[in-house]
Amino acid sequence: MKTITRLALPAFFVMLFVGCNDEKKQLETLLKTSQQVTDSLNAVIQEEYEKRERLARELDELDTYTKSLGVNLAAEKDPEKQQNTIERIKEAANTLKTQKEKIEQLTAKVSRLEKKLADVTAENERLKEQISKLAGENLALRNKVDSLNRVTASLKSRLAEAVAAANTQREKLNTGFYIMGGTGFLRENGVLERRGPFGNAYNPNFNPSQNRNVRRIDISQTTEIEVPAPKSDVVIWSPHVRSSYEVVEKSGERNKSIVRILNPDEFWQTAKVLAIGTEG
Repeated sequence: MKTITRLALPAFFVMLFVGCNDEKKQLETLLKTSQQVTDSLNAVIQEEYEKRERLARELDELDTYTKSLGVNLAAEKDPEKQQNTIERIKEAANTLKTQKEKIEQLTAKVSRLEKKLADVTAENERLKEQISKLAGENLALRNKVDSLNRVTASLKSRLAEAVAAANTQREKLNTGFYIMGGTGFLRENGVLERRGPFGNAYNPNFNPSQNRNVRRIDISQTTEIEVPAPKSDVVIWSPHVRSSYEVVEKSGERNKSIVRILNPDEFWQTAKVLAIGTEG
């Protein structure tokens, strides 16, 4: 019986040592896999960040382009040239719609990356618990986990920046403004400018962010604006495609009207400010 005991104890420690080494190898493999995942996530987030930057530049260029089209449309008297400008505005609207879709796809992709990053973080925590049990034997593995934590923190930071940028860009796309009032009021606020001795025209250089009388709205949600004036007195001074909106009498109130936006994408392409006159 004693002989069996002497043989069994060394075998037990050998098995324990082998088991410990096997566990260490498994942890090393898992850490290597986690590192590969974080490296992959880092590359993908960098790529999405560059896409967002390119998209932001394209949106700025498109915004400038559509403003110039709106100015041309307001000033153009030739019906044929007006129609040509309207067609170009519609093309710009389609392009902006496509870019909006790209932003939504970017947001969805960022959401998927967040989930993957959370999974990697959870796996990292599990590995740290196992490594703590191996103490000195797994010091090298703890160093790898620290490195993984730094990569994870960097990924979280860049991911937060990408989400914030996408949200900012989406807010910019969905922000519009409107101002209403008599001709004198609109001239005093810089919305209208004199053209000739008696004429008035929309000022394409009007800056809504510097005027306290301008209302800020979410153009993806707002499709109707009430005007405290009869339909016959309502004038839309800002340049918008005529087929994209209508002015109707408010039901049951002859002295009030509704500016109804039928096609928001088309309507807001020519100007991000809706100037409503109330004096006919």
